[in-house]
Amino acid sequence: TQPFYLFPLFLLINIITMADRAIIPGASQEFLAFLGGASDSPAVVKNNPDAGLGILQAAFMIGYTLAIILSGHYVHKIKWKPLVFFGLCVWWLGVLGSGNAKQYNSFYVLLFSRMATGCSEAAFQVVAPPLIQDRAGKRAGFWLSIFLMGLPLGLSVGYIYGSHMATSELWGWDWAYY
Repeated sequence: TQPFYLFPLFLLINIITMADRAIIPGASQEFLAFLGGASDSPAVVKNNPDAGLGILQAAFMIGYTLAIILSGHYVHKIKWKPLVFFGLCVWWLGVLGSGNAKQYNSFYVLLFSRMATGCSEAAFQVVAPPLIQDRAGKRAGFWLSIFLMGLPLGLSVGYIYGSHMATSELWGWDWAYY
């Protein structure tokens, strides 16, 4: 019998990482204010915080793109569990750094933290679909569709969650990451 417990776990990880990806677009006004006022924001970001939002989203995608190539290579060299565990540890550090960027008032802490979350997500995304395909047998299509459902579900949760946390009187966008 196959370890089907992995499939709901992969779905949960997929939802959480997608929600993390959508916090910035969900709280864009608050991030625009942060980017325009961060102590180390470059002039292009201070003068046009919208460009800063684009740079942050691009940094995530650059990290993801570079790391997916490396993860695709290393998935053939090391076992999948250490690869996913390492990716999730890097993701955790990236999320923690994203939250800490507000305390440090630092554009660059946020930028590199978002890049780290992209890198870490790549390790998971390289492993999960093939693993589901290999282990789900006749139900592979069903489990892959459930796994992929986590993409839009996590993004929509992240937009709502990011907006709610950023506009909360008690919290702030940094707490969305914590």
